[in-house]
Amino acid sequence: MAVMITRIQFILFVLTAIVILLILSPSTSLPSNSPVAKEPIADDSDPIFFSQIIAVGDLHGSLPTAKRVFRMAGVIDRQDRWILGNGTLVQTGDIVDRGHDTIELYRFMESLRSDAIKNGGQFLSLLGNHEIMNALGDWRYVTHDDIKTYDGLQNRRQALSPRGELGKMWLSNYSLTAKVPLHPLKLGSESSSPYPAVSFIHAGLPTYAPNLTPYPQALNELAKSFLWKALDEQANPSPPYPYSGLPSTLTPDEAHLWGGEGVLWYRGYATDPDVEACRNAKEVMSRIGVRRLVMGHTPNFEGMVSRCDGAILLIDTGISPAYSGTLSALSIKTTLRSLTSRDQPKEGLKRRYPPRISLDHSLETEIDVERTQQDKWIETELVEAIELPDRTSAEGNERVEGRRRVLWHGSNRLQGTLG
Repeated sequence: MAVMITRIQFILFVLTAIVILLILSPSTSLPSNSPVAKEPIADDSDPIFFSQIIAVGDLHGSLPTAKRVFRMAGVIDRQDRWILGNGTLVQTGDIVDRGHDTIELYRFMESLRSDAIKNGGQFLSLLGNHEIMNALGDWRYVTHDDIKTYDGLQNRRQALSPRGELGKMWLSNYSLTAKVPLHPLKLGSESSSPYPAVSFIHAGLPTYAPNLTPYPQALNELAKSFLWKALDEQANPSPPYPYSGLPSTLTPDEAHLWGGEGVLWYRGYATDPDVEACRNAKEVMSRIGVRRLVMGHTPNFEGMVSRCDGAILLIDTGISPAYSGTLSALSIKTTLRSLTSRDQPKEGLKRRYPPRISLDHSLETEIDVERTQQDKWIETELVEAIELPDRTSAEGNERVEGRRRVLWHGSNRLQGTLG
């Protein structure tokens, strides 16, 4: 009898526990006037926007090396055709000097630029200090083999005139610096990251640089005027002739570009202590409206250098055979995903396409905008160095996978409209 009572008590205890659990269960209905919170979610399955930027540093006269790096980074295929789609390629200058493929390398760049446009992409080319040196007649780093490819000194000199082959390329398709947007979102006041753009230049942008704003137009106009005057003066090349110096017609601001601390030579972001470099980078980024400063010029043969939590990216790794450093390319991938409630309709969202950059590197967009209200977004950015220390493994036309090293990876919550 006692055993039976114990069993009955146990059953009653279990039933009571079940009833209590049902009452406290999250599935229990709340009163109709109680708000039900719906957690925002990111639509991970289909990003509204995706972009990729590939940047390559100093090439210094080696066409085979340039092609190997472009293949490694997924810019061209085995037949040298553009395969980056609607992505952006940036080359940060110093194509000339130290090698013997100068003219063929520049011609390849022009062919690749046309191929990029045909496929919806873009190729931005920047001037390095060595391009300007050649325009000024400073040929100290020009090789004899390079002069032979022009059939002599005078032909090479003629190519470096405003109407010559190289002069026309530089004046038409090369600029001093570029500001590349990561996406076309017009940001609202609640966005956590105000500058969805990246600056590219050969050497660096010091805080004291004149004509820093409006960026990049002011510096590019100044550099184009400088370049025209240098090419038009047709200085005798040195060597074999004495160096004639800067054109007498340069303005003080134009001459400052070429000074030891000017934007074509500045090395502070590579050589200054962290505290100083980061402070200067923060000031410059705020003034010109970017979140990262990418530059070549100062090589680190072991690989790319990231400083100040990815704000400073030094991408010159001595990829030319003149240095035999690490083959490398910088990759920046950005996605935008709509941050919506589970019951919010999504049929108004359409896939948009990357912004285009005009020749003066101002933003041009052709985007189908179906919404005018401020939407909420998750922006994800992945910055990687693609590197190949073993140069011999990249010989030939086969694509070799480089080692990918994450320099920065993170997300920002944004509010704004695409357009």
